[in-house]
Amino acid sequence: MTFKKWILQFINEDSPIGDLAYDNNMDPTFPNSYSYKKIRAHLERQNASELCMKSFQDAWKRYKNRNKHKGEI
Repeated sequence: MTFKKWILQFINEDSPIGDLAYDNNMDPTFPNSYSYKKIRAHLERQNASELCMKSFQDAWKRYKNRNKHKGEI
């Protein structure tokens, strides 16, 4: 499962990760990718805030832990 699809489970959560999920869903150019580098570069191109970047880091750790045994990352 790509990060873009995975993070949607948090879309209704009132948290920074929930905000990232919402923004991801509203951004048609958000990468549908397994790549940390591609997603981070996209957020940087969008001038993401420090909080957004931290939320991405936190979410990525959770995503990576969830998928570490599935060979998807």
